[in-house]
Amino acid sequence: MKNIITIVLVALIAIGGITYFKYYHPQSQLQLKLAFQRVIAIPIEKYYNSNVSSCGIWYSHHADGNDVMGRSNSTVLRCMEKAHSRCIPKKILIVDDFSSTEQSSIIYSNLEILRGNDAGDCLMQNSYEQQYLTTGVEIEPMFFINTCTTLDENMQRSCEPKYITDKKKN
Repeated sequence: MKNIITIVLVALIAIGGITYFKYYHPQSQLQLKLAFQRVIAIPIEKYYNSNVSSCGIWYSHHADGNDVMGRSNSTVLRCMEKAHSRCIPKKILIVDDFSSTEQSSIIYSNLEILRGNDAGDCLMQNSYEQQYLTTGVEIEPMFFINTCTTLDENMQRSCEPKYITDKKKN
């Protein structure tokens, strides 16, 4: 009887540890979902209000020499690439935080695969918003919602209109 109780206790502790590391550990998907629920930005609202299944949240915080990445970033990207190759409706929220750098901005991008079109291509929509956090100088945020069929290697740039690309270069 003591052996059974010991085995059950060890199993419960192991399950508790696994649950903590999978869901509550820093930069896990659950922690990111909870953190961004209160952020006000159109791409985030579209992400949480969409009924399309999610590949997850890709997160990166850039600081001088010390970048922090989400724990599941590579899994989230692979999920989206696989969904695009099969044209399965999925979505991904990309958060690229440069608030601790000279650029002082945050990029939110909700990339959603909608459906296939008549030409056999996969239709996607990207809701993109770049907010600047500099004080003293008013810089207008960059924002677009655009539809395309090509998944860019840098996913947040998918469906980026030419005028936004040109504006970023200037």
